[in-house]
Amino acid sequence: MATFVDRALRGEGLAYAVIVEPMDTDIDQVRLKARADLAAAMSDLIEEGIAAGEFAEQDAKLRGAAIVGAFLEAVVAPLACRSEAPIDHNSIAVEIAQFCQGAVSAAHISDATPLISSRASAQLTGTEFKEETA
Repeated sequence: MATFVDRALRGEGLAYAVIVEPMDTDIDQVRLKARADLAAAMSDLIEEGIAAGEFAEQDAKLRGAAIVGAFLEAVVAPLACRSEAPIDHNSIAVEIAQFCQGAVSAAHISDATPLISSRASAQLTGTEFKEETA
């Protein structure tokens, strides 16, 4: 991941254009396909990690897609400001790689310790929340 991010940052204008610049419909379809392929590759890596016992069970497709969205957005921010401040390629690449690793290894947190409340989960899924009483 760090290598991928570093290469994107070194591409500067090209990377920025490929990730966020408005494009015609045909080019945009290619960009969306590339993102989907990248998310599938991330998903495959996560599934390999689960199979090897390196990661806990998790929705590999969802996390793969989330990682792609997160790291592309994280690459865009410093590229958008590159004229104002020099880009520290290494520290950004390492930070994004650590974030991505944390995103898949965080699934090791016990199911007994929910990361969001039952009420928030119900709101997100559109289900009814029933308060438990003692």
